[in-house]
Amino acid sequence: MPLNKCILDLVLTFCMLPAVLSACDVPVFRYALERWPAAAYHLSAFTGGGLSAEEAGVAESCGELYGGQNVRANLRFEVDTAAADRHKRLALTYRLNRDRRLSIWSGPLTRANARRVVESPARDEIARGLLRGQAAVWVLLECGDRERDRAAAGLLESELKKLEKTLTLPEAVNAAALRELPELRIGFSLVRVSRLDPDEQVLVKILTNMEPDLKDYADQPLAFPVFGRGRALYALAGDGINSQNIYDACAFLVGPCSCEIKDLTPGMDLLIRADWQSALKHSWVNAVDPLPLSGLGAMAGQDAGPAGARRGMSGPLLTMLAAVAAVLAVVVIVSIRIISSGRGK
Repeated sequence: MPLNKCILDLVLTFCMLPAVLSACDVPVFRYALERWPAAAYHLSAFTGGGLSAEEAGVAESCGELYGGQNVRANLRFEVDTAAADRHKRLALTYRLNRDRRLSIWSGPLTRANARRVVESPARDEIARGLLRGQAAVWVLLECGDRERDRAAAGLLESELKKLEKTLTLPEAVNAAALRELPELRIGFSLVRVSRLDPDEQVLVKILTNMEPDLKDYADQPLAFPVFGRGRALYALAGDGINSQNIYDACAFLVGPCSCEIKDLTPGMDLLIRADWQSALKHSWVNAVDPLPLSGLGAMAGQDAGPAGARRGMSGPLLTMLAAVAAVLAVVVIVSIRIISSGRGK
């Protein structure tokens, strides 16, 4: 089983304790859409010591392509004229942490490649589904074996339809729905992606770089639940695409967002160009009125007094629980880094 799936139980165990301090009953998928901006990718245009007029035009147009007044991609762009690399190319990277930058994709410096970095049919479909309010858009990365791909797609489609009817939203959300907020519903969809599609090569590279061992599953279909602003939770591979694992992922995303710290939730942000603000005209997070939790400082009780009083908790007890939660947070972060380091060797 890929790495992030293995550590999900550990993360969920941690999340249970802050639930006492911050009972955020907004579903994970909605909380992520409102409060978790997508991490930025970094695109460099290496000039190789000089550019033709056409290549210079490509570089100049990148800023316009990658950022608009409303529709923006989670991407930072720069032209690198000083690098020793003599090849004229585009190179896409993603910072996993302070010490590690992941090389995602590279290709010739052309207008077609510049556009493919941020736009593709599959990513456009993912964005449309999430902007419509779906809990998750599942991406099936096909392996090329028709029977395996057909079986995985059929199972996902049938299970997702069933879960749309059987899963339920947290009770507090149903109560808040009386406040004339837009409907919050449980919906899923499936997007199939071929590993050989030239328009989807950037997305394929992102998905297969999500976890260190995913390249070992090239002969098996991979399924990724994508939520929030384009965050892929983790990968299900081959036989791991089964009813129980599909249920676990969907139930987690539809369940209350007890763990409000993005970095403690498994997953990796995809590179998507979308107008996320258009989906945030009304805030479910504010309507349900959770205790804000922006980091470990808040968990230590700095702003917990009034909210704790509303929940009938004494100051000393709240402080003690906050301290325990902070310690557990450090343990989880260290454990994840140790595991990731070990698997990356």
